[in-house]
Amino acid sequence: MVTGYEFRVTGYGFYFSICKIMHFDISAIDFSGSLTPTTFFIIFIYMTPDSVFQLANLSILPAWLLMFVAPGTALTRYVVYSYIYPIALGILYIGLLAFTFQTGSGDFSSLEGVKQLFSSEWAVVLGWVHYLVFDMFVGSWELQDSRKLGISHWLVLPCLFFTLMLGPIGLLIYLLLRGVKTGQWSR
Repeated sequence: MVTGYEFRVTGYGFYFSICKIMHFDISAIDFSGSLTPTTFFIIFIYMTPDSVFQLANLSILPAWLLMFVAPGTALTRYVVYSYIYPIALGILYIGLLAFTFQTGSGDFSSLEGVKQLFSSEWAVVLGWVHYLVFDMFVGSWELQDSRKLGISHWLVLPCLFFTLMLGPIGLLIYLLLRGVKTGQWSR
């Protein structure tokens, strides 16, 4: 029997390396055909909450790196400004949402209800992907807005860092910077 860790086929190696990094066994999957959406769904089923968390975290790093070091390049425009990442993470979010809240316990009307909603590891991953999607969207908006207004990228870098690490604080810093540099305190 071949394990997911040993299986290598030209063109598929990257996906199986990710499987190794994410610590899940894909030995039960038949890879005699091509990688289809169904194959990716099957791989997703074998993932643990921790592996989905790690994959989501790793997946955003290239886009944030582009925003930090190459804000005006065609690649950044294609990858970041086109909203590919928020769309892809949004699809992951929908899948996690359908998978996570099937039990129906908890609600948003009280703190105790919210604690019940996020009592499983899958629900925590769902919440984390929620943050990743919105932080990426806000960071992309900050970058596009600053370029349109002619604000130096060097001044925007701390805003992007804080948006990545502490979303609302990064947005607040950017809005203050925007107001000071342009005199525009509203749209």
